[in-house]
Amino acid sequence: MSQCFSAAAPETQVSSRTAEPETAVAVRARAHTADAAAGLPSMPESGEARDFDFLHGEWLVENRRLADPLDAASEWIVFDSAHSCRPLIGSAGHIEEITSDNGVTGAVLRLFDARSRRWAIHRISPGDGTLRPAMHGGFDGGVGLFVGDEAWQGRPVLLRETWTEPRRPHWERAFSTDGGRTWLTYWVRDFIRVDWQ
Repeated sequence: MSQCFSAAAPETQVSSRTAEPETAVAVRARAHTADAAAGLPSMPESGEARDFDFLHGEWLVENRRLADPLDAASEWIVFDSAHSCRPLIGSAGHIEEITSDNGVTGAVLRLFDARSRRWAIHRISPGDGTLRPAMHGGFDGGVGLFVGDEAWQGRPVLLRETWTEPRRPHWERAFSTDGGRTWLTYWVRDFIRVDWQ
């Protein structure tokens, strides 16, 4: 694990390993994505407003990301980030703020729709403050699965995020270029709870 907030940019900390095989989390998540082409995971509408309560607080996060998200043979970039997550008034969702160890910042807004019992996840573009298109989904059997439309270098793709292990959260992000039939996991995060005070 690199030291958080080190002077080196994440892009300079490149692993010499080749792409890793699909993880067990991705295999379990794939089983829930029969409706991925429609943009939503296939799972019961059984979400709760407290599904993401495990994420509230402060975290040191170990990141591994493929240099090219659409090339499984590209190298893995390894870096740390600090995350702070706090609930919104009324428990309708929360906001997560992120700072990477090279100073790059970001934010994620997660909102729970009590009528559909599904979550909407919006990434906030740090440059202009706009919300990216939402991913939608929820939790089933301890696995959180969220899917949405995205574009990568002008190419339309499906984006999937998967959450497991609430006590030490594990997050994966994957792209699909074939409507959800196959997925390439290109970013993995492991969360370690901290107290910066």
